Amino acid sequence: MLVRYRAVILLALCASCAHVAAAQATNKPHSLSLKQAVQLALHNNPAIAQGAAGVQVAQNQEHLAASLPSPTLSLAQHTGVNTGGLDEDILVTQNLPLGDKLRQQVYAARHSVSAAAFQQALIRSNLVYQVKRAYFMALQATSEYKLAADNLKTITSFQAAANTQYKAGTVPQSNVVRSEIAVAQAEQTLTDAEASQTNAMSTLDSLLGNPSGEGYTLSDKLLFTPVKSPLNALQEFALTHRPDFLAAQQTTSADSSLVHLAKSQSQPDMFVEYRHTPLDFRPGGNSLRVGVIFPLFDLGGIRASVHTAQAKLNEQKALTRLTKLTVELDVKTALTNLQAAQRVVESFQNGRLQRAQELLNMVQIGYSHGANSYLEYIDAQQTYAIEQTNTIKALATYDVALAALQYAVGGKLP
Repeated sequence: MLVRYRAVILLALCASCAHVAAAQATNKPHSLSLKQAVQLALHNNPAIAQGAAGVQVAQNQEHLAASLPSPTLSLAQHTGVNTGGLDEDILVTQNLPLGDKLRQQVYAARHSVSAAAFQQALIRSNLVYQVKRAYFMALQATSEYKLAADNLKTITSFQAAANTQYKAGTVPQSNVVRSEIAVAQAEQTLTDAEASQTNAMSTLDSLLGNPSGEGYTLSDKLLFTPVKSPLNALQEFALTHRPDFLAAQQTTSADSSLVHLAKSQSQPDMFVEYRHTPLDFRPGGNSLRVGVIFPLFDLGGIRASVHTAQAKLNEQKALTRLTKLTVELDVKTALTNLQAAQRVVESFQNGRLQRAQELLNMVQIGYSHGANSYLEYIDAQQTYAIEQTNTIKALATYDVALAALQYAVGGKLP
């Protein structure tokens, strides 16, 4: 009698698994790969438009920096004769900067454009990392939800069998109580997994610009691709590819040009003037004058501008050095986390999950032949479910750590 009940339990478990697989096969929303998710985010996320606008602002400032001062036109009605240069009714003036002014102004603007472009690349790199992380976390949450749902069905079948056997007098009441506790624990696990899945998908939807929450399945899988690049090589690569460090370098160059620009304000400027007066006895009353304007004294304004520009340059140099240290630390931390995650994944691949499955198989066979108890069977089932969940977490942790290392070195590994 006891062997027959155990056989019924095994058949019920197989039937429930087949039912779940059939239900999942009939209702499939459209799929979304990681590559597609990144493309959607880069197309829809407003952060990309923000970065592009910053580059456009810098480019407009470069055009402004390369432009000469606009000419001025003065129109006035004269009164009297020989009024000390005020007899002209038309006066056109064009100032032309001399020395290093225009060149340093253009240099500063060009470096600012480069810095803005690297800032845009940083926004893009950060968004790609966030999407990858959200995608892997959503994969983890979805897989854990499926495991929790399957485990609940299994435990519920155990509970039904325990009740039947207890009524038949073949098992003690403790089996029923133990099965009820197991069902309550499985229900709580499923509730938590459902909430985690909902939150993970909402995070991914937000990054993709999909606030409506249109349904889709994640087509990619959690993978394990070991990385063996040395730390020094990764740090050197990062210092030539990290957008924030490159942007800091370009900003330093721009501030250096601004120091030279401030110093050049003590240099003279040239001007060209056209004058017309109807009182002049010469034909037409027209005259053209070219001259030079010299700053006579520096009453503190130029010196203060130079000191301000130099202080800003010193501040930016310190920030660039700090960014360099941050980049090196980010790479080291990301590589350490990846190596730790790699060891955990390898522990499962080296037999940890397999041993849990072998234990379940042995107990399952022993239970069907009366050699193992009901409680041993349910404990082995829960142990295997926990190890499956831990395997999923280990893979997700590794994939997120790999994405973090890619971000730390500038987007792609060397």
